[in-house]
Amino acid sequence: MIAKLFNKRNFIIVLCFSIIIPLLGGSYTFLASYNRQGMTLALSYTGSEKGYNPDGSKFNVYEMKSDKIIDEMLSRMDVEDLTTEFVKTRITIEAKSAKQSYSRVYSAVTNSRSSVYIPMEFTIWYSQKDKFAENHTVQLLSTLAEVYTEYFNDRYTEKNTVLDVSDLDLSKYDYSEIVSIYGDRISSMLALLSTYKGENSTFRSAETKQTFVSLMDMLNNLRNVELPKLEAYITTSGVSKDKFTYLNKIDYLHNSQELLFNKASSSKNIILGAIDQYDAELTGSLFIPTIDKNQNLYMNKTKTGIDYLAQRAQTKGVETESIRASMEHYNFLTSVYSQSTVTSSSPEMRTAQEMTESINKQLTEIAALAKTTCDEYLSDKTHDYLSFSIPEDPLSSALSVRNLIRYGMMGFILGCMAAVFSAIALPHLIKGYEWIKHEPLFSHPSETSPKKARRQKRRRYAHVTKGEEKS
Repeated sequence: MIAKLFNKRNFIIVLCFSIIIPLLGGSYTFLASYNRQGMTLALSYTGSEKGYNPDGSKFNVYEMKSDKIIDEMLSRMDVEDLTTEFVKTRITIEAKSAKQSYSRVYSAVTNSRSSVYIPMEFTIWYSQKDKFAENHTVQLLSTLAEVYTEYFNDRYTEKNTVLDVSDLDLSKYDYSEIVSIYGDRISSMLALLSTYKGENSTFRSAETKQTFVSLMDMLNNLRNVELPKLEAYITTSGVSKDKFTYLNKIDYLHNSQELLFNKASSSKNIILGAIDQYDAELTGSLFIPTIDKNQNLYMNKTKTGIDYLAQRAQTKGVETESIRASMEHYNFLTSVYSQSTVTSSSPEMRTAQEMTESINKQLTEIAALAKTTCDEYLSDKTHDYLSFSIPEDPLSSALSVRNLIRYGMMGFILGCMAAVFSAIALPHLIKGYEWIKHEPLFSHPSETSPKKARRQKRRRYAHVTKGEEKS
């Protein structure tokens, strides 16, 4: 029996199965894997563990399959016969969950407790339909990652729009208004730079060589030195592009401040009148026993309504003085511009224009430096917000030695089974088939058992004779 198994014929059978099965299975697996590639997306920023974008809005990974992103992706690729709707059907997104997180959620659910797991990693698969066409899976995934990163950063991360001063059209503003506009814009830029300085005080741009502190010093110099110079010059010289309109504006502002002054003065007088109605002897004798930090007993004067009224009266007094100063400033401006003889062709007007252009030039240069510096900082800061792991070579990723070994073992086992079947079971099956082939299915009823035996003996003898003749 063993000799029948270990022969050349069975060895060839096992060898053929061991070669053919790995070739067929490996070819099928390779073709499927080569045309279906996946990349991993990992989120790494504050709030991603709660399912939020950097700006606080809800994160939705399926935006990656939106028409806008797919359209932009296809416009950057050189692949024919691909449409947005078709590509969307070939992209699959799966959430990846850590084993410990799955165990925690499963344990909570089985114990009737609520638990939520927010995935921070996803696998994006793309399956190319035409398996025999030029493979573009990696190109598509790479382009998709590039487009989605740009979309994500543009929509959900910080912006430096306040550093862009190209939108400042000051031609329709008067010089006093230009001073206010420049002051407000510089204050906004300083606030942004101060925020970045608090996040990373040692950052220095590799391109501009500037730090947040140096940029803030430039802006502070512009706001505290150059702008006051311009304001002082136009105020003392009475420079205005439209004196009549400016005087009307000053008059309106003066009247508004006067109303506020009267309101604050009336409130202050009412409070002072209420204070006068208090009994000074009663309020002066309100003391309560108190223990200090050294555990010594002393009498402490408690706060009464008169104390709160006095504080409010002081606040209103400070407010009225501030309003009074504004009113006096508007009176001064009215006096200066009423007597001003400056026209559009006056030297004072040209000087004010030159000073304005100088400030504008300085602000534009500083803003450009600041924007480049902050863009570089944000690029470093948001670089790890999204990280994609993309297969570099679909050919190498599709080739799997493990699959070949698995199919090889499968082929060897099937070959051994085929060899055993061929050596043991197959001869018996053939012999039984031959016997059934020559044995009638039904016996004649008149034929007795001795006759049947003699007939079978003659049949066997005839088979033996034929065999001898052939040999």
